[in-house]
Amino acid sequence: MSSKVLSISGESPPEQNIVEVAIARAKAWLAEAPGRSQGDIVTGTKYKRATINRFLNGTYTDGDQVAVAREVFAFLDREAKTNAVVVEMQPVETHAFKSVHAALDIAKFTKRIAVIYGPPGTGKTFAAQHYAASDPSYNLLLWTHYGMGSPKGFTAELWRVLAGKKEVHYVYPARMVGWILNSLRDKPRFIIINDAHRCRFGIYELACDIIEQANVGVAFVGHEIMREEITKLQRRDSETFDRVVDFANFTEVGHIREVDGKARPACSIPEIRTVAKQLLPDIDAGAVKLLADIHLFPSMRSVVNTCLVARAIQQRSSKARAADEALIKKAYNSRRPKGF
Repeated sequence: MSSKVLSISGESPPEQNIVEVAIARAKAWLAEAPGRSQGDIVTGTKYKRATINRFLNGTYTDGDQVAVAREVFAFLDREAKTNAVVVEMQPVETHAFKSVHAALDIAKFTKRIAVIYGPPGTGKTFAAQHYAASDPSYNLLLWTHYGMGSPKGFTAELWRVLAGKKEVHYVYPARMVGWILNSLRDKPRFIIINDAHRCRFGIYELACDIIEQANVGVAFVGHEIMREEITKLQRRDSETFDRVVDFANFTEVGHIREVDGKARPACSIPEIRTVAKQLLPDIDAGAVKLLADIHLFPSMRSVVNTCLVARAIQQRSSKARAADEALIKKAYNSRRPKGF
Protein backbone atom coordinates (compact mmCIF):
# COMPACT_ATOMS: atom_id res chain seq x y z
CA MET A 1 0.00 0.00 0.00
CA SER A 2 1.12 3.48 -0.75
CA SER A 3 -0.44 6.55 0.79
CA LYS A 4 -0.15 10.24 0.32
CA VAL A 5 -0.57 12.60 3.24
CA LEU A 6 -1.70 16.13 2.51
CA SER A 7 -0.08 18.18 5.25
CA ILE A 8 -1.20 21.78 5.54
CA SER A 9 -1.91 22.22 9.21
CA GLY A 10 0.84 22.81 11.74
CA GLU A 11 2.32 25.70 13.65
CA SER A 12 0.96 29.08 12.63
CA PRO A 13 3.48 31.14 10.69
CA PRO A 14 4.79 34.40 12.16
CA GLU A 15 2.27 37.24 12.08
CA GLN A 16 4.32 39.23 9.56
CA ASN A 17 4.38 36.29 7.11
CA ILE A 18 0.89 34.85 7.60
CA VAL A 19 -0.63 36.62 4.59
CA GLU A 20 2.12 35.52 2.17
CA VAL A 21 2.08 31.95 3.48
CA ALA A 22 -1.74 31.73 3.29
CA ILE A 23 -1.71 32.94 -0.32
CA ALA A 24 1.05 30.48 -1.28
CA ARG A 25 -0.64 27.51 0.38
CA ALA A 26 -4.06 28.36 -1.06
CA LYS A 27 -2.60 28.56 -4.57
CA ALA A 28 -0.78 25.27 -4.04
CA TRP A 29 -4.04 23.67 -2.86
CA LEU A 30 -5.86 24.94 -5.95
CA ALA A 31 -3.15 23.59 -8.24
CA GLU A 32 -3.20 20.08 -6.74
CA ALA A 33 -6.47 19.06 -8.43
CA PRO A 34 -7.99 20.36 -11.69
CA GLY A 35 -11.53 20.48 -10.26
CA ARG A 36 -10.71 22.95 -7.49
CA SER A 37 -11.51 26.64 -7.76
CA GLN A 38 -11.61 29.83 -5.73
CA GLY A 39 -15.31 29.14 -5.30
CA ASP A 40 -14.42 26.23 -3.01
CA ILE A 41 -12.49 28.60 -0.74
CA VAL A 42 -15.37 31.09 -0.82
CA THR A 43 -17.81 28.35 0.22
CA GLY A 44 -15.51 27.25 3.04
CA THR A 45 -14.92 30.73 4.44
CA LYS A 46 -17.08 33.67 5.48
CA TYR A 47 -15.78 35.99 2.76
CA LYS A 48 -17.26 36.93 -0.60
CA ARG A 49 -15.82 35.82 -3.94
CA ALA A 50 -14.40 39.28 -4.73
CA THR A 51 -12.56 39.39 -1.40
CA ILE A 52 -10.98 35.96 -1.88
CA ASN A 53 -10.04 36.77 -5.46
CA ARG A 54 -8.33 40.02 -4.48
CA PHE A 55 -6.66 38.38 -1.48
CA LEU A 56 -5.13 35.61 -3.60
CA ASN A 57 -4.01 38.18 -6.18
CA GLY A 58 -2.40 40.33 -3.49
CA THR A 59 -4.64 43.35 -4.17
CA TYR A 60 -6.82 43.19 -1.03
CA THR A 61 -5.65 46.32 0.80
CA ASP A 62 -8.85 47.85 2.17
CA GLY A 63 -9.53 45.21 4.84
CA ASP A 64 -7.95 43.01 7.49
CA GLN A 65 -5.62 40.77 5.50
CA VAL A 66 -4.55 38.82 8.57
CA ALA A 67 -8.16 37.92 9.38
CA VAL A 68 -8.69 36.64 5.84
CA ALA A 69 -5.43 34.68 6.02
CA ARG A 70 -6.52 33.00 9.27
CA GLU A 71 -9.88 32.06 7.73
CA VAL A 72 -8.12 30.59 4.71
CA PHE A 73 -5.80 28.61 6.99
CA ALA A 74 -8.82 27.27 8.89
CA PHE A 75 -10.41 26.15 5.63
CA LEU A 76 -7.22 24.43 4.43
CA ASP A 77 -6.83 22.67 7.78
CA ARG A 78 -10.39 21.30 7.56
CA GLU A 79 -9.70 20.08 4.03
CA ALA A 80 -6.47 18.45 5.17
CA LYS A 81 -8.22 16.56 7.98
CA THR A 82 -11.03 15.44 5.68
CA ASN A 83 -8.70 14.21 2.94
CA ALA A 84 -5.66 13.42 5.04
CA VAL A 85 -4.81 10.05 3.51
CA VAL A 86 -5.44 8.79 0.00
CA VAL A 87 -4.96 5.01 -0.17
CA GLU A 88 -3.94 3.47 -3.47
CA MET A 89 -4.93 -0.19 -3.40
CA GLN A 90 -2.37 -2.54 -4.85
CA PRO A 91 -3.73 -5.50 -6.87
CA VAL A 92 -4.11 -8.85 -5.17
CA GLU A 93 -4.12 -11.71 -7.65
CA THR A 94 -7.34 -13.37 -6.57
CA HIS A 95 -8.97 -16.01 -8.74
CA ALA A 96 -11.34 -13.33 -10.12
CA PHE A 97 -8.45 -10.95 -10.87
CA LYS A 98 -6.50 -13.60 -12.77
CA SER A 99 -9.61 -14.79 -14.63
CA VAL A 100 -10.38 -11.27 -15.88
CA HIS A 101 -6.79 -10.69 -17.01
CA ALA A 102 -6.65 -14.05 -18.80
CA ALA A 103 -9.93 -13.39 -20.65
CA LEU A 104 -8.80 -9.89 -21.64
CA ASP A 105 -5.50 -11.28 -22.93
CA ILE A 106 -7.34 -13.76 -25.16
CA ALA A 107 -9.58 -11.04 -26.64
CA LYS A 108 -6.73 -8.58 -27.08
CA PHE A 109 -4.21 -10.85 -28.77
CA THR A 110 -6.63 -13.00 -30.82
CA LYS A 111 -8.74 -9.98 -31.89
CA ARG A 112 -11.93 -11.49 -30.49
CA ILE A 113 -14.73 -10.65 -28.03
CA ALA A 114 -14.47 -11.32 -24.31
CA VAL A 115 -17.70 -11.49 -22.32
CA ILE A 116 -16.70 -11.35 -18.64
CA TYR A 117 -19.57 -11.58 -16.18
CA GLY A 118 -20.11 -12.23 -12.50
CA PRO A 119 -21.75 -11.02 -9.29
CA PRO A 120 -21.23 -7.39 -8.22
CA GLY A 121 -18.33 -6.58 -5.93
CA THR A 122 -16.05 -9.45 -6.95
CA GLY A 123 -13.32 -7.19 -8.40
CA LYS A 124 -14.12 -7.26 -12.12
CA THR A 125 -13.91 -3.47 -12.53
CA PHE A 126 -10.72 -3.22 -10.46
CA ALA A 127 -9.08 -5.93 -12.58
CA ALA A 128 -10.22 -4.27 -15.82
CA GLN A 129 -8.90 -0.88 -14.66
CA HIS A 130 -5.56 -2.43 -13.74
CA TYR A 131 -5.35 -4.18 -17.11
CA ALA A 132 -6.20 -1.02 -19.03
CA ALA A 133 -3.61 0.99 -17.09
CA SER A 134 -0.87 -1.51 -17.99
CA ASP A 135 -0.87 -0.23 -21.59
CA PRO A 136 -2.85 3.04 -21.71
CA SER A 137 -1.72 3.92 -25.23
CA TYR A 138 -3.37 0.77 -26.61
CA ASN A 139 -6.02 -0.28 -24.09
CA LEU A 140 -9.18 1.85 -24.05
CA LEU A 141 -11.52 1.56 -21.05
CA LEU A 142 -15.08 2.85 -21.54
CA TRP A 143 -17.61 3.21 -18.72
CA THR A 144 -21.20 2.50 -19.73
CA HIS A 145 -22.92 5.38 -17.99
CA TYR A 146 -26.59 6.38 -18.20
CA GLY A 147 -27.74 6.95 -21.78
CA MET A 148 -24.79 5.11 -23.29
CA GLY A 149 -26.43 1.68 -23.34
CA SER A 150 -28.17 2.32 -26.66
CA PRO A 151 -26.25 1.65 -29.88
CA LYS A 152 -26.49 5.33 -30.86
CA GLY A 153 -25.29 6.57 -27.45
CA PHE A 154 -22.44 4.07 -27.32
CA THR A 155 -21.33 4.83 -30.88
CA ALA A 156 -21.29 8.56 -30.16
CA GLU A 157 -19.28 8.05 -26.95
CA LEU A 158 -16.75 5.76 -28.67
CA TRP A 159 -16.41 8.31 -31.48
CA ARG A 160 -15.87 11.08 -28.90
CA VAL A 161 -13.14 9.19 -27.04
CA LEU A 162 -11.29 8.10 -30.16
CA ALA A 163 -11.47 11.65 -31.56
CA GLY A 164 -10.26 13.15 -28.29
CA LYS A 165 -13.30 15.41 -27.98
CA LYS A 166 -14.70 16.77 -24.71
CA GLU A 167 -18.34 16.59 -25.73
CA VAL A 168 -20.49 14.25 -27.77
CA HIS A 169 -21.76 15.61 -31.09
CA TYR A 170 -24.35 13.33 -32.69
CA VAL A 171 -24.13 12.82 -36.45
CA TYR A 172 -25.57 10.12 -38.68
CA PRO A 173 -24.83 6.70 -37.07
CA ALA A 174 -23.44 5.36 -40.36
CA ARG A 175 -20.96 8.24 -40.52
CA MET A 176 -19.89 7.71 -36.90
CA VAL A 177 -19.40 3.96 -37.43
CA GLY A 178 -17.43 4.59 -40.62
CA TRP A 179 -15.17 7.07 -38.85
CA ILE A 180 -14.67 4.66 -35.90
CA LEU A 181 -13.67 1.80 -38.20
CA ASN A 182 -11.23 4.00 -40.13
CA SER A 183 -9.75 5.34 -36.90
CA LEU A 184 -9.22 1.83 -35.50
CA ARG A 185 -7.62 0.68 -38.75
CA ASP A 186 -5.18 3.59 -38.60
CA LYS A 187 -4.52 3.26 -34.87
CA PRO A 188 -5.66 -0.09 -33.42
CA ARG A 189 -6.95 -0.07 -29.84
CA PHE A 190 -8.22 -2.79 -27.50
CA ILE A 191 -11.68 -1.67 -26.32
CA ILE A 192 -12.81 -2.65 -22.81
CA ILE A 193 -16.43 -1.82 -21.96
CA ASN A 194 -17.18 -1.75 -18.22
CA ASP A 195 -20.70 -2.08 -16.72
CA ALA A 196 -21.58 -3.75 -20.01
CA HIS A 197 -24.82 -5.23 -18.59
CA ARG A 198 -26.33 -1.87 -19.59
CA CYS A 199 -25.48 -2.47 -23.24
CA ARG A 200 -28.25 -3.32 -25.67
CA PHE A 201 -27.77 -6.07 -28.20
CA GLY A 202 -27.04 -3.62 -31.03
CA ILE A 203 -23.71 -2.77 -29.39
CA TYR A 204 -22.64 -6.39 -29.83
CA GLU A 205 -23.43 -6.01 -33.53
CA LEU A 206 -21.06 -3.03 -33.65
CA ALA A 207 -18.42 -5.06 -31.80
CA CYS A 208 -18.64 -7.76 -34.47
CA ASP A 209 -18.19 -5.14 -37.20
CA ILE A 210 -15.16 -3.72 -35.36
CA ILE A 211 -13.56 -7.17 -35.14
CA GLU A 212 -14.30 -8.11 -38.76
CA GLN A 213 -13.42 -4.80 -40.40
CA ALA A 214 -10.83 -3.22 -38.06
CA ASN A 215 -9.28 -6.41 -36.64
CA VAL A 216 -9.17 -5.26 -33.00
CA GLY A 217 -10.42 -6.96 -29.84
CA VAL A 218 -13.42 -5.90 -27.74
CA ALA A 219 -14.25 -6.89 -24.16
CA PHE A 220 -17.55 -6.61 -22.26
CA VAL A 221 -17.28 -6.63 -18.45
CA GLY A 222 -20.42 -6.58 -16.31
CA HIS A 223 -23.06 -8.28 -14.20
CA GLU A 224 -23.83 -11.97 -14.64
CA ILE A 225 -27.18 -11.09 -16.21
CA MET A 226 -25.28 -10.31 -19.44
CA ARG A 227 -25.13 -13.94 -20.50
CA GLU A 228 -28.86 -14.37 -19.94
CA GLU A 229 -29.65 -11.24 -21.98
CA ILE A 230 -27.47 -12.41 -24.87
CA THR A 231 -29.14 -15.83 -24.82
CA LYS A 232 -32.64 -14.32 -24.78
CA LEU A 233 -31.95 -12.48 -28.00
CA GLN A 234 -31.02 -15.63 -29.89
CA ARG A 235 -34.54 -15.93 -31.34
CA ARG A 236 -34.74 -12.24 -32.15
CA ASP A 237 -31.54 -12.04 -34.18
CA SER A 238 -30.01 -15.47 -34.62
CA GLU A 239 -27.46 -14.27 -37.19
CA THR A 240 -25.89 -11.68 -34.89
CA PHE A 241 -26.18 -14.08 -31.95
CA ASP A 242 -24.19 -16.71 -33.87
CA ARG A 243 -21.52 -14.14 -34.78
CA VAL A 244 -21.23 -13.01 -31.14
CA VAL A 245 -20.92 -16.58 -29.89
CA ASP A 246 -18.39 -17.49 -32.58
CA PHE A 247 -16.27 -14.44 -31.79
CA ALA A 248 -16.57 -14.51 -27.98
CA ASN A 249 -15.07 -16.30 -25.05
CA PHE A 250 -17.42 -16.33 -22.06
CA THR A 251 -15.72 -16.06 -18.66
CA GLU A 252 -17.57 -16.27 -15.35
CA VAL A 253 -15.85 -14.73 -12.33
CA GLY A 254 -16.91 -14.59 -8.72
CA HIS A 255 -17.34 -18.31 -8.08
CA ILE A 256 -15.17 -21.38 -8.39
CA ARG A 257 -17.28 -24.38 -9.35
CA GLU A 258 -16.71 -27.53 -7.36
CA VAL A 259 -16.83 -31.00 -8.90
CA ASP A 260 -20.11 -31.78 -7.14
CA GLY A 261 -21.75 -28.71 -8.68
CA LYS A 262 -21.62 -26.53 -5.59
CA ALA A 263 -19.99 -23.11 -5.62
CA ARG A 264 -17.56 -21.75 -3.08
CA PRO A 265 -16.34 -18.15 -2.70
CA ALA A 266 -13.73 -17.02 -5.22
CA CYS A 267 -11.86 -15.03 -2.54
CA SER A 268 -10.02 -17.13 -0.01
CA ILE A 269 -9.20 -16.01 3.52
CA PRO A 270 -5.49 -15.48 2.62
CA GLU A 271 -6.58 -13.21 -0.25
CA ILE A 272 -8.91 -11.24 2.02
CA ARG A 273 -6.11 -10.94 4.58
CA THR A 274 -3.74 -9.51 1.93
CA VAL A 275 -6.32 -6.91 0.87
CA ALA A 276 -7.31 -6.00 4.43
CA LYS A 277 -3.72 -5.54 5.58
CA GLN A 278 -3.24 -2.76 3.03
CA LEU A 279 -5.83 -0.73 4.92
CA LEU A 280 -5.52 -2.20 8.43
CA PRO A 281 -1.92 -3.35 8.93
CA ASP A 282 -2.66 -4.54 12.49
CA ILE A 283 -5.74 -6.63 11.65
CA ASP A 284 -5.81 -9.95 13.50
CA ALA A 285 -6.82 -13.41 12.32
CA GLY A 286 -10.25 -13.30 13.97
CA ALA A 287 -11.11 -10.04 12.24
CA VAL A 288 -10.03 -11.45 8.86
CA LYS A 289 -12.25 -14.52 9.33
CA LEU A 290 -15.15 -12.28 10.33
CA LEU A 291 -14.65 -10.22 7.18
CA ALA A 292 -14.96 -13.41 5.13
CA ASP A 293 -18.00 -14.63 7.05
CA ILE A 294 -20.14 -11.49 6.95
CA HIS A 295 -19.68 -10.61 3.28
CA LEU A 296 -21.49 -12.31 0.44
CA PHE A 297 -19.38 -14.28 -2.13
CA PRO A 298 -17.41 -12.62 -0.32
CA SER A 299 -17.75 -9.27 -2.06
CA MET A 300 -14.24 -7.87 -2.30
CA ARG A 301 -15.65 -4.38 -2.79
CA SER A 302 -17.60 -4.70 0.44
CA VAL A 303 -14.51 -6.01 2.23
CA VAL A 304 -12.53 -2.95 1.12
CA ASN A 305 -15.28 -0.51 2.10
CA THR A 306 -15.69 -2.10 5.53
CA CYS A 307 -11.93 -1.82 6.09
CA LEU A 308 -12.04 1.85 5.04
CA VAL A 309 -14.79 2.55 7.58
CA ALA A 310 -12.83 0.65 10.25
CA ARG A 311 -9.75 2.71 9.42
CA ALA A 312 -11.78 5.92 9.76
CA ILE A 313 -13.06 4.77 13.18
CA GLN A 314 -9.47 4.15 14.27
CA GLN A 315 -8.38 7.61 13.11
CA ARG A 316 -11.28 9.38 14.85
CA SER A 317 -10.86 7.50 18.11
CA SER A 318 -9.17 9.43 20.92
CA LYS A 319 -7.50 6.20 22.11
CA ALA A 320 -5.60 3.59 20.15
CA ARG A 321 -8.02 1.00 18.81
CA ALA A 322 -6.97 -2.43 17.55
CA ALA A 323 -8.24 -3.87 14.27
CA ASP A 324 -10.07 -6.76 15.92
CA GLU A 325 -13.48 -8.41 15.52
CA ALA A 326 -15.21 -5.68 17.56
CA LEU A 327 -13.92 -2.97 15.21
CA ILE A 328 -14.97 -4.92 12.10
CA LYS A 329 -18.46 -5.49 13.55
CA LYS A 330 -18.82 -1.80 14.34
CA ALA A 331 -17.63 -0.79 10.87
CA TYR A 332 -19.89 -3.29 9.11
CA ASN A 333 -22.97 -2.36 11.15
CA SER A 334 -22.43 1.33 10.44
CA ARG A 335 -22.39 0.51 6.71
CA ARG A 336 -25.25 -1.98 6.70
CA PRO A 337 -28.10 -1.08 9.08
CA LYS A 338 -30.49 -3.81 10.19
CA GLY A 339 -32.85 -4.84 7.44
CA PHE A 340 -30.37 -4.51 4.60
